[in-house]
Formats: sequence, structure tokens, C-alpha cells
Amino acid sequence: MLKKYCTHVAPHICIGLHGGKLRGEREALRLLAAEGLERLIFIVFMPTKGTEYAECTPPPLTEVVELLSEARALLPETPLVLGCMRPGGTYRSGLDKAAIEAGINGIVQPTAAALARST
Repeated sequence: MLKKYCTHVAPHICIGLHGGKLRGEREALRLLAAEGLERLIFIVFMPTKGTEYAECTPPPLTEVVELLSEARALLPETPLVLGCMRPGGTYRSGLDKAAIEAGINGIVQPTAAALARST
């Protein structure tokens, strides 16, 4: 429906939104692919103090990368972007490098490791 009223629509899928567990992301990916996309942004669950999920952990890196790889296979011509919301530290560094290998087209605020990997 947004495509009727907006020039550019870039849906976001939050990987691990259910307390760090993947649930529904693949279905969302399939539904969006069926609609046709200009681009798709992926963000990753981060525990937030003061919320119900404050003590949860981000989704396993292997599961996140697997989903990104599936997205690349399902949407070979669609620009895929890893957005700014993703855990920090070694998780972020590992995710950024693995996302490049999975075929992600862009990363918002990439880590130094990702920049080194992409050259």
C-alpha cells in the first residue's frame, strides 16, 4: 500500500525481534519478495535496558548469516542492506564480514573489518 503513496519504500526486517529468536523473518522475506522490492534493509535485535528483552541475547550469528544468504538467493537483483541497528563489538565485526560474504550490497556504518574485507 505504501508504494501507492511513496516514491521509495525500503522495508526493514528485524532479525531476532522475538527476544533474539528468529520467528517469522523467512515468511516476511517471502511476502516482501512476492510484492517486489526496490531494496530491503536488515537490522538485528539488540537487548535494550528497561525492556522485557533486556536480558536476552542477539540471535546466533550463524542464523543471521543464513537468513542473509537466503535473502540473496531469493532476491538476486534486489539491493540488500545491513542497517545501523545491530549489536556491537565482536558480534558486529563478525556480522559485517559475513554479510559481505553472503552478498549484502551495503552496510550502514561498517566496521573497519568490513571495510578491509570489501577491498
